[in-house]
Amino acid sequence: MNESKLKQNILAHSTQFFLRDKKNKGYICPICGSGSGKNGTGITTKDGIHFTCWVGCFTNKDIFDIIGLQYALSSFGEKFQKTVELFGQSQITDTKEQKSILPQDNETDYTDFFLQAHQHINETTYHRGISTDTLNRFNIGYIADWKHPKAPKMKSSPRLIIPTGKYSYLARYAEKGDYINYRGIVENKSKVGHTQIFNAQALQNADQPIFVVEGEIDALSIIDVGGESIGLGSISNTKKLISLLEESKPVQPLIISMDNDRDSKTKERVFQIGQHLCNDIKRLGINCCIRMITDKYKDVNEFFMTDKENFSLTVNSIISQVETSFSETRETEQDILQYKSALYAVRKLRQKIKDSKQEFFPTGFESLDKILDGGLYSGLYCIGAVSALGKTTFCLQMAENIAQAGHDVLIFSLETSEDELIAKGISRLTCIFSLQEYGNTEYAKTTRGILTGSRYESYDKTEMNVIQKAISEYEKYGEHIYVMKNIQNIKIYSNFY
Repeated sequence: MNESKLKQNILAHSTQFFLRDKKNKGYICPICGSGSGKNGTGITTKDGIHFTCWVGCFTNKDIFDIIGLQYALSSFGEKFQKTVELFGQSQITDTKEQKSILPQDNETDYTDFFLQAHQHINETTYHRGISTDTLNRFNIGYIADWKHPKAPKMKSSPRLIIPTGKYSYLARYAEKGDYINYRGIVENKSKVGHTQIFNAQALQNADQPIFVVEGEIDALSIIDVGGESIGLGSISNTKKLISLLEESKPVQPLIISMDNDRDSKTKERVFQIGQHLCNDIKRLGINCCIRMITDKYKDVNEFFMTDKENFSLTVNSIISQVETSFSETRETEQDILQYKSALYAVRKLRQKIKDSKQEFFPTGFESLDKILDGGLYSGLYCIGAVSALGKTTFCLQMAENIAQAGHDVLIFSLETSEDELIAKGISRLTCIFSLQEYGNTEYAKTTRGILTGSRYESYDKTEMNVIQKAISEYEKYGEHIYVMKNIQNIKIYSNFY
Protein backbone atom coordinates (compact mmCIF):
# COMPACT_ATOMS: atom_id res chain seq x y z
CA MET A 1 0.00 0.00 0.00
CA ASN A 2 1.54 3.35 -1.04
CA GLU A 3 1.81 6.24 1.36
CA SER A 4 -1.05 8.28 -0.16
CA LYS A 5 -3.45 5.34 -0.03
CA LEU A 6 -2.33 4.52 3.49
CA LYS A 7 -3.05 8.11 4.57
CA GLN A 8 -6.56 8.00 3.10
CA ASN A 9 -7.17 4.60 4.66
CA ILE A 10 -6.15 5.85 8.10
CA LEU A 11 -8.53 8.80 7.78
CA ALA A 12 -11.34 6.53 6.59
CA HIS A 13 -10.96 4.27 9.62
CA SER A 14 -9.91 6.94 12.11
CA THR A 15 -12.96 6.45 14.35
CA GLN A 16 -11.42 3.12 15.28
CA PHE A 17 -8.40 4.85 16.81
CA PHE A 18 -10.48 6.03 19.76
CA LEU A 19 -11.87 4.02 22.64
CA ARG A 20 -15.55 4.41 23.37
CA ASP A 21 -16.43 5.80 26.78
CA LYS A 22 -17.95 3.55 29.43
CA LYS A 23 -21.50 4.58 28.47
CA ASN A 24 -20.76 4.05 24.77
CA LYS A 25 -21.84 7.61 24.01
CA GLY A 26 -18.66 9.04 22.53
CA TYR A 27 -14.93 8.66 22.09
CA ILE A 28 -12.42 9.30 24.86
CA CYS A 29 -10.36 12.40 24.11
CA PRO A 30 -6.63 11.49 24.14
CA ILE A 31 -5.67 15.09 24.89
CA CYS A 32 -7.69 15.85 28.06
CA GLY A 33 -9.27 12.47 28.91
CA SER A 34 -12.89 13.59 28.57
CA GLY A 35 -15.25 10.76 27.83
CA SER A 36 -14.23 8.54 30.72
CA GLY A 37 -17.73 8.78 32.15
CA LYS A 38 -16.58 11.44 34.62
CA ASN A 39 -16.05 14.47 32.39
CA GLY A 40 -18.71 14.03 29.73
CA THR A 41 -19.13 12.28 26.41
CA GLY A 42 -15.72 13.27 25.12
CA ILE A 43 -14.90 13.46 21.43
CA THR A 44 -17.64 13.39 18.79
CA THR A 45 -17.41 13.37 15.01
CA LYS A 46 -19.79 14.22 12.17
CA ASP A 47 -17.74 13.13 9.18
CA GLY A 48 -15.71 10.35 10.82
CA ILE A 49 -12.48 12.24 10.10
CA HIS A 50 -12.54 15.40 12.20
CA PHE A 51 -13.02 15.00 15.95
CA THR A 52 -14.26 17.64 18.38
CA CYS A 53 -13.89 17.56 22.17
CA TRP A 54 -16.86 19.52 23.53
CA VAL A 55 -16.12 19.01 27.21
CA GLY A 56 -12.49 19.50 28.13
CA CYS A 57 -9.91 20.89 25.71
CA PHE A 58 -12.17 21.81 22.73
CA THR A 59 -9.75 20.17 20.30
CA ASN A 60 -11.12 20.03 16.73
CA LYS A 61 -8.71 18.09 14.50
CA ASP A 62 -8.18 14.96 12.44
CA ILE A 63 -6.31 11.90 13.68
CA PHE A 64 -2.88 13.08 12.47
CA ASP A 65 -3.14 16.46 14.20
CA ILE A 66 -4.40 14.83 17.40
CA ILE A 67 -1.37 12.49 17.39
CA GLY A 68 0.76 15.60 16.78
CA LEU A 69 -0.67 17.28 19.87
CA GLN A 70 -0.09 14.19 21.99
CA TYR A 71 3.55 13.88 21.01
CA ALA A 72 4.35 17.60 20.43
CA LEU A 73 5.08 17.03 16.73
CA SER A 74 5.00 19.89 14.21
CA SER A 75 5.49 18.58 10.66
CA PHE A 76 2.94 16.33 8.96
CA GLY A 77 5.66 13.81 8.15
CA GLU A 78 6.39 13.32 11.85
CA LYS A 79 2.67 13.04 12.67
CA PHE A 80 2.09 10.52 9.88
CA GLN A 81 5.07 8.40 10.90
CA LYS A 82 4.00 8.40 14.55
CA THR A 83 0.44 7.38 13.66
CA VAL A 84 1.65 4.43 11.59
CA GLU A 85 4.16 3.51 14.30
CA LEU A 86 1.47 3.55 17.01
CA PHE A 87 -1.17 1.57 15.20
CA GLY A 88 0.83 -0.55 12.82
CA GLN A 89 0.57 -0.49 9.01
CA SER A 90 -0.36 -4.16 8.97
CA GLN A 91 -3.42 -3.42 11.12
CA ILE A 92 -4.70 -0.61 8.86
CA THR A 93 -6.67 -2.39 6.12
CA ASP A 94 -9.46 -1.68 3.66
CA THR A 95 -11.86 -4.20 5.15
CA LYS A 96 -15.05 -2.73 6.54
CA GLU A 97 -15.50 -5.69 8.87
CA GLN A 98 -12.43 -4.72 10.91
CA LYS A 99 -13.62 -3.84 14.41
CA SER A 100 -10.54 -2.07 15.70
CA ILE A 101 -7.11 -0.92 14.64
CA LEU A 102 -5.98 -0.17 18.15
CA PRO A 103 -2.65 -1.90 18.85
CA GLN A 104 -3.13 -5.38 20.28
CA ASP A 105 -1.28 -6.66 23.31
CA ASN A 106 2.26 -7.54 22.33
CA GLU A 107 2.92 -10.97 23.79
CA THR A 108 6.53 -11.25 22.55
CA ASP A 109 8.82 -11.82 25.52
CA TYR A 110 12.06 -9.93 24.82
CA THR A 111 13.96 -11.10 27.92
CA ASP A 112 16.44 -13.26 25.99
CA PHE A 113 16.88 -10.52 23.39
CA PHE A 114 17.75 -8.03 26.17
CA LEU A 115 20.36 -10.37 27.64
CA GLN A 116 21.96 -10.96 24.25
CA ALA A 117 21.98 -7.25 23.41
CA HIS A 118 23.54 -6.43 26.78
CA GLN A 119 26.49 -8.69 26.00
CA HIS A 120 27.39 -6.28 23.18
CA ILE A 121 27.10 -3.03 25.17
CA ASN A 122 30.88 -2.50 25.13
CA GLU A 123 30.93 -2.56 21.34
CA THR A 124 29.72 1.05 21.31
CA THR A 125 30.85 4.22 23.03
CA TYR A 126 27.38 5.70 22.61
CA HIS A 127 26.38 5.43 26.27
CA ARG A 128 25.21 9.06 26.71
CA GLY A 129 27.57 9.34 29.67
CA ILE A 130 25.85 6.56 31.64
CA SER A 131 28.25 4.52 33.80
CA THR A 132 28.89 0.81 33.38
CA ASP A 133 27.22 0.04 36.73
CA THR A 134 23.96 1.70 35.67
CA LEU A 135 24.08 0.12 32.21
CA ASN A 136 24.47 -3.29 33.85
CA ARG A 137 21.76 -2.63 36.43
CA PHE A 138 19.14 -2.06 33.71
CA ASN A 139 20.51 -4.50 31.11
CA ILE A 140 21.05 -1.72 28.58
CA GLY A 141 22.20 -3.35 25.33
CA TYR A 142 23.51 -2.64 21.86
CA ILE A 143 22.65 -4.05 18.43
CA ALA A 144 24.84 -2.96 15.51
CA ASP A 145 22.32 -3.86 12.78
CA TRP A 146 18.92 -3.46 14.44
CA LYS A 147 15.61 -3.43 12.52
CA HIS A 148 12.14 -2.83 13.91
CA PRO A 149 10.41 -6.25 14.06
CA LYS A 150 7.26 -4.76 12.49
CA ALA A 151 8.95 -2.63 9.82
CA PRO A 152 10.54 -4.91 7.20
CA LYS A 153 11.34 -1.96 4.90
CA MET A 154 13.43 -0.31 7.59
CA LYS A 155 17.17 -0.39 6.90
CA SER A 156 19.34 -1.69 9.72
CA SER A 157 21.12 0.75 12.03
CA PRO A 158 23.15 0.67 15.27
CA ARG A 159 20.84 1.03 18.26
CA LEU A 160 21.07 1.33 22.04
CA ILE A 161 18.49 -1.09 23.46
CA ILE A 162 16.73 0.16 26.62
CA PRO A 163 14.27 -2.36 28.15
CA THR A 164 11.07 -0.74 29.46
CA GLY A 165 9.30 -3.95 30.38
CA LYS A 166 9.24 -7.64 29.63
CA TYR A 167 7.37 -7.03 26.38
CA SER A 168 8.70 -3.62 25.31
CA TYR A 169 11.84 -1.58 24.74
CA LEU A 170 13.26 1.59 23.23
CA ALA A 171 15.78 1.34 20.36
CA ARG A 172 17.78 4.59 20.32
CA TYR A 173 19.97 5.48 17.32
CA ALA A 174 23.57 5.05 18.51
CA GLU A 175 25.53 7.34 16.25
CA LYS A 176 26.00 11.10 15.89
CA GLY A 177 23.55 12.89 13.63
CA ASP A 178 20.08 11.68 12.69
CA TYR A 179 18.75 8.40 11.38
CA ILE A 180 16.66 9.05 8.25
CA ASN A 181 14.17 6.28 7.48
CA TYR A 182 13.06 5.14 4.03
CA ARG A 183 10.36 7.85 3.99
CA GLY A 184 12.96 10.55 4.53
CA ILE A 185 11.83 11.20 8.11
CA VAL A 186 14.06 11.44 11.20
CA GLU A 187 13.58 8.36 13.38
CA ASN A 188 16.19 8.39 16.14
CA LYS A 189 13.93 6.67 18.69
CA SER A 190 11.84 3.61 17.89
CA LYS A 191 9.61 1.88 20.41
CA VAL A 192 8.76 -1.80 20.27
CA GLY A 193 5.72 -3.14 22.10
CA HIS A 194 3.34 -1.09 24.19
CA THR A 195 4.97 1.96 25.71
CA GLN A 196 5.67 1.36 29.40
CA ILE A 197 6.89 3.57 32.22
CA PHE A 198 10.64 3.02 32.50
CA ASN A 199 11.83 1.81 35.94
CA ALA A 200 8.23 1.67 37.22
CA GLN A 201 9.36 -0.66 40.02
CA ALA A 202 10.90 2.38 41.71
CA LEU A 203 7.38 3.43 42.70
CA GLN A 204 7.38 0.45 45.06
CA ASN A 205 11.05 0.15 46.01
CA ALA A 206 12.51 3.67 46.18
CA ASP A 207 13.79 4.95 49.54
CA GLN A 208 14.06 8.58 48.38
CA PRO A 209 12.00 11.07 46.30
CA ILE A 210 11.41 9.91 42.71
CA PHE A 211 11.98 12.16 39.70
CA VAL A 212 9.38 11.88 36.90
CA VAL A 213 11.06 12.78 33.59
CA GLU A 214 10.13 12.37 29.94
CA GLY A 215 12.90 10.16 28.52
CA GLU A 216 14.43 6.87 29.56
CA ILE A 217 17.95 8.27 29.09
CA ASP A 218 17.01 11.21 31.33
CA ALA A 219 15.89 8.80 34.06
CA LEU A 220 19.15 6.84 33.73
CA SER A 221 21.12 10.09 34.07
CA ILE A 222 19.49 10.89 37.43
CA ILE A 223 19.94 7.32 38.66
CA ASP A 224 23.62 7.46 37.66
CA VAL A 225 24.33 10.26 40.18
CA GLY A 226 22.54 8.52 43.04
CA GLY A 227 18.97 9.69 42.52
CA GLU A 228 15.86 7.69 41.68
CA SER A 229 13.76 8.29 38.59
CA ILE A 230 11.13 6.92 36.24
CA GLY A 231 10.80 7.78 32.52
CA LEU A 232 7.40 8.43 30.96
CA GLY A 233 8.65 7.67 27.47
CA SER A 234 6.32 10.41 26.22
CA ILE A 235 4.32 13.28 27.72
CA SER A 236 1.21 11.48 26.46
CA ASN A 237 1.81 8.71 29.02
CA THR A 238 0.68 10.76 32.03
CA LYS A 239 -2.57 8.79 32.25
CA LYS A 240 -0.61 5.53 32.24
CA LEU A 241 1.37 6.83 35.22
CA ILE A 242 -1.82 7.83 37.05
CA SER A 243 -3.17 4.30 36.51
CA LEU A 244 -0.01 2.84 38.03
CA LEU A 245 -0.23 5.19 41.00
CA GLU A 246 -3.88 4.30 41.61
CA GLU A 247 -2.91 0.64 41.93
CA SER A 248 0.05 1.17 44.25
CA LYS A 249 0.59 4.51 45.95
CA PRO A 250 4.30 5.16 46.58
CA VAL A 251 5.45 6.34 49.98
CA GLN A 252 8.08 8.61 48.45
CA PRO A 253 7.12 12.02 46.98
CA LEU A 254 7.30 12.49 43.21
CA ILE A 255 9.26 15.32 41.54
CA ILE A 256 8.07 16.24 38.04
CA SER A 257 10.79 17.64 35.76
CA MET A 258 9.95 18.10 32.06
CA ASP A 259 12.28 18.78 29.12
CA ASN A 260 13.29 22.28 28.06
CA ASP A 261 13.84 21.81 24.29
CA ARG A 262 10.66 23.17 22.74
CA ASP A 263 9.39 26.40 21.23
CA SER A 264 7.58 28.78 23.57
CA LYS A 265 4.06 27.71 22.54
CA THR A 266 4.72 23.98 22.91
CA LYS A 267 6.73 24.58 26.08
CA GLU A 268 3.70 26.29 27.66
CA ARG A 269 1.52 23.30 26.76
CA VAL A 270 4.05 20.86 28.24
CA PHE A 271 4.23 23.00 31.39
CA GLN A 272 0.43 22.81 31.71
CA ILE A 273 0.55 19.03 31.27
CA GLY A 274 3.10 18.87 34.10
CA GLN A 275 0.89 21.07 36.31
CA HIS A 276 -2.17 18.92 35.63
CA LEU A 277 -0.19 15.72 36.27
CA CYS A 278 1.07 17.09 39.58
CA ASN A 279 -2.45 18.00 40.68
CA ASP A 280 -3.83 14.61 39.60
CA ILE A 281 -1.11 12.91 41.66
CA LYS A 282 -1.91 15.07 44.68
CA ARG A 283 -5.58 14.12 44.39
CA LEU A 284 -4.49 10.50 44.88
CA GLY A 285 -3.03 11.51 48.24
CA ILE A 286 0.56 11.29 46.99
CA ASN A 287 3.05 14.07 47.70
CA CYS A 288 4.19 15.73 44.50
CA CYS A 289 5.97 18.88 43.34
CA ILE A 290 7.50 20.38 40.18
CA ARG A 291 11.22 21.15 40.00
CA MET A 292 13.10 21.97 36.79
CA ILE A 293 16.52 20.32 36.65
CA THR A 294 17.32 21.87 33.28
CA ASP A 295 17.92 25.58 32.76
CA LYS A 296 20.06 26.40 29.75
CA TYR A 297 20.08 22.74 28.70
CA LYS A 298 17.44 21.18 26.46
CA ASP A 299 16.95 18.11 28.65
CA VAL A 300 18.24 16.26 31.70
CA ASN A 301 20.75 14.12 29.81
CA GLU A 302 22.38 17.08 28.07
CA PHE A 303 22.98 18.70 31.48
CA PHE A 304 24.33 15.36 32.76
CA MET A 305 26.76 14.97 29.84
CA THR A 306 27.89 18.61 29.79
CA ASP A 307 28.55 19.17 33.49
CA LYS A 308 28.14 15.98 35.49
CA GLU A 309 29.50 17.48 38.72
CA ASN A 310 27.02 20.37 38.80
CA PHE A 311 24.29 18.05 37.59
CA SER A 312 24.89 15.76 40.55
CA LEU A 313 24.88 18.71 42.96
CA THR A 314 21.62 19.99 41.47
CA VAL A 315 19.85 16.63 41.65
CA ASN A 316 20.92 15.91 45.21
CA SER A 317 20.10 19.46 46.31
CA ILE A 318 16.54 19.07 44.98
CA ILE A 319 16.23 15.69 46.72
CA SER A 320 17.34 17.22 50.02
CA GLN A 321 14.92 20.16 49.66
CA VAL A 322 11.99 17.91 48.84
CA GLU A 323 12.77 15.48 51.68
CA THR A 324 12.93 18.38 54.15
CA SER A 325 9.76 19.98 52.81
CA PHE A 326 7.62 16.85 52.92
CA SER A 327 9.16 15.73 56.22
CA GLU A 328 7.91 18.97 57.78
CA THR A 329 4.52 18.37 56.17
CA ARG A 330 4.32 14.88 57.67
CA GLU A 331 5.18 16.26 61.10
CA THR A 332 2.46 18.86 60.77
CA GLU A 333 -0.01 16.17 59.75
CA GLN A 334 0.91 14.15 62.81
CA ASP A 335 0.40 17.20 65.01
CA ILE A 336 -3.13 17.74 63.77
CA LEU A 337 -4.25 14.11 64.00
CA GLN A 338 -5.32 14.73 67.59
CA TYR A 339 -7.98 17.08 66.22
CA LYS A 340 -9.48 14.43 63.94
CA SER A 341 -11.58 12.63 66.58
CA ALA A 342 -15.39 12.67 66.33
CA LEU A 343 -15.61 14.49 69.67
CA TYR A 344 -13.54 17.38 68.35
CA ALA A 345 -15.53 17.36 65.09
CA VAL A 346 -18.83 17.66 66.97
CA ARG A 347 -17.54 20.59 69.02
CA LYS A 348 -16.27 22.24 65.84
CA LEU A 349 -19.63 21.69 64.15
CA ARG A 350 -21.50 23.20 67.11
CA GLN A 351 -19.34 26.32 66.90
CA LYS A 352 -19.87 26.54 63.14
CA ILE A 353 -23.63 26.40 63.60
CA LYS A 354 -23.42 29.07 66.28
CA ASP A 355 -21.30 31.36 64.08
CA SER A 356 -23.03 30.58 60.79
CA LYS A 357 -24.73 33.22 58.70
CA GLN A 358 -26.67 32.83 55.44
CA GLU A 359 -25.32 29.74 53.68
CA PHE A 360 -27.58 29.88 50.62
CA PHE A 361 -28.59 32.32 47.90
CA PRO A 362 -32.27 32.69 46.90
CA THR A 363 -32.76 32.39 43.13
CA GLY A 364 -35.58 34.93 43.08
CA PHE A 365 -38.08 32.28 41.91
CA GLU A 366 -40.29 31.58 44.91
CA SER A 367 -41.45 28.11 43.90
CA LEU A 368 -37.91 27.04 42.97
CA ASP A 369 -36.46 28.40 46.23
CA LYS A 370 -39.06 26.39 48.13
CA ILE A 371 -37.94 23.20 46.39
CA LEU A 372 -34.28 24.06 46.99
CA ASP A 373 -34.91 24.68 50.70
CA GLY A 374 -34.18 28.40 50.44
CA GLY A 375 -32.05 28.72 47.32
CA LEU A 376 -28.65 27.73 45.96
CA TYR A 377 -26.20 26.16 48.41
CA SER A 378 -22.48 25.49 47.88
CA GLY A 379 -22.10 22.78 45.26
CA LEU A 380 -22.61 21.96 41.58
CA TYR A 381 -25.99 22.48 39.87
CA CYS A 382 -26.64 21.37 36.28
CA ILE A 383 -29.37 22.96 34.14
CA GLY A 384 -30.39 20.72 31.24
CA ALA A 385 -32.90 21.19 28.44
CA VAL A 386 -33.26 20.96 24.67
CA SER A 387 -31.77 23.69 22.50
CA ALA A 388 -33.38 27.18 22.50
CA LEU A 389 -35.64 26.44 25.46
CA GLY A 390 -34.18 29.32 27.50
CA LYS A 391 -31.45 27.81 29.67
CA THR A 392 -29.15 30.82 29.32
CA THR A 393 -31.97 33.31 29.92
CA PHE A 394 -33.16 31.40 32.99
CA CYS A 395 -29.65 31.15 34.51
CA LEU A 396 -28.98 34.80 33.69
CA GLN A 397 -32.14 35.89 35.50
CA MET A 398 -31.11 33.87 38.56
CA ALA A 399 -27.70 35.55 38.43
CA GLU A 400 -29.31 39.00 38.21
CA ASN A 401 -31.66 38.24 41.12
CA ILE A 402 -28.68 37.19 43.25
CA ALA A 403 -26.78 40.32 42.18
CA GLN A 404 -29.79 42.48 43.10
CA ALA A 405 -29.52 41.05 46.61
CA GLY A 406 -25.97 42.45 46.79
CA HIS A 407 -23.97 39.28 46.09
CA ASP A 408 -21.21 39.06 43.48
CA VAL A 409 -21.85 36.71 40.56
CA LEU A 410 -19.17 35.40 38.17
CA ILE A 411 -20.38 34.21 34.74
CA PHE A 412 -18.15 32.06 32.50
CA SER A 413 -19.57 32.43 28.99
CA LEU A 414 -18.27 30.11 26.29
CA GLU A 415 -20.63 31.29 23.54
CA THR A 416 -22.70 34.38 24.39
CA SER A 417 -20.93 37.76 24.33
CA GLU A 418 -20.87 40.09 27.33
CA ASP A 419 -22.95 42.69 25.41
CA GLU A 420 -25.60 40.12 24.60
CA LEU A 421 -25.79 38.93 28.22
CA ILE A 422 -26.25 42.51 29.46
CA ALA A 423 -28.80 43.23 26.73
CA LYS A 424 -30.78 40.15 27.77
CA GLY A 425 -31.01 41.55 31.30
CA ILE A 426 -32.08 45.00 30.08
CA SER A 427 -34.63 43.40 27.75
CA ARG A 428 -36.22 41.55 30.67
CA LEU A 429 -36.45 44.80 32.64
CA THR A 430 -38.19 46.60 29.73
CA CYS A 431 -40.83 43.86 29.80
CA ILE A 432 -41.32 44.27 33.56
CA PHE A 433 -41.61 48.08 33.37
CA SER A 434 -43.96 47.92 30.36
CA LEU A 435 -46.28 45.57 32.23
CA GLN A 436 -46.11 47.59 35.45
CA GLU A 437 -46.77 51.00 33.91
CA TYR A 438 -48.87 50.23 30.82
CA GLY A 439 -50.44 46.85 31.55
CA ASN A 440 -49.00 45.21 28.44
CA THR A 441 -45.69 44.34 26.76
CA GLU A 442 -46.07 46.80 23.88
CA TYR A 443 -43.00 48.79 24.91
CA ALA A 444 -40.80 45.82 25.82
CA LYS A 445 -37.73 45.29 23.65
CA THR A 446 -35.97 42.12 22.59
CA THR A 447 -32.21 41.62 23.02
CA ARG A 448 -31.70 42.52 19.39
CA GLY A 449 -33.94 45.54 19.87
CA ILE A 450 -31.61 46.73 22.63
CA LEU A 451 -28.34 46.06 20.74
CA THR A 452 -29.28 47.39 17.27
CA GLY A 453 -28.58 51.13 17.37
CA SER A 454 -30.27 51.85 14.02
CA ARG A 455 -33.64 50.90 15.51
CA TYR A 456 -33.51 53.67 18.09
CA GLU A 457 -34.41 56.24 15.42
CA SER A 458 -37.87 54.66 15.12
CA TYR A 459 -38.53 54.34 18.88
CA ASP A 460 -41.03 56.84 20.32
CA LYS A 461 -40.57 58.74 23.56
CA THR A 462 -42.35 56.12 25.68
CA GLU A 463 -40.21 53.32 24.28
CA MET A 464 -37.05 55.32 24.95
CA ASN A 465 -38.17 56.07 28.50
CA VAL A 466 -38.76 52.38 29.17
CA ILE A 467 -35.30 51.49 27.78
CA GLN A 468 -33.55 54.22 29.78
CA LYS A 469 -35.37 53.18 32.96
CA ALA A 470 -34.32 49.54 32.39
CA ILE A 471 -30.68 50.55 31.82
CA SER A 472 -30.70 52.69 34.99
CA GLU A 473 -32.14 49.80 36.98
CA TYR A 474 -29.54 47.37 35.60
CA GLU A 475 -26.74 49.77 36.57
CA LYS A 476 -27.85 49.54 40.22
CA TYR A 477 -26.78 45.91 40.52
CA GLY A 478 -24.52 45.54 37.45
CA GLU A 479 -21.48 46.17 39.65
CA HIS A 480 -22.03 42.72 41.18
CA ILE A 481 -21.99 40.87 37.82
CA TYR A 482 -18.69 39.81 36.22
CA VAL A 483 -18.49 38.11 32.82
CA MET A 484 -15.45 36.04 31.79
CA LYS A 485 -15.08 35.35 28.06
CA ASN A 486 -12.72 33.24 25.88
CA ILE A 487 -12.01 30.81 28.71
CA GLN A 488 -11.14 27.28 27.55
CA ASN A 489 -10.76 23.93 29.27
CA ILE A 490 -13.40 24.74 31.91
CA LYS A 491 -14.02 21.77 34.18
CA ILE A 492 -15.86 21.39 37.46
CA TYR A 493 -12.54 20.86 39.23
CA SER A 494 -10.74 23.71 37.45
CA ASN A 495 -10.25 25.50 40.77
CA PHE A 496 -7.61 22.87 41.63
CA TYR A 497 -5.39 23.94 38.67
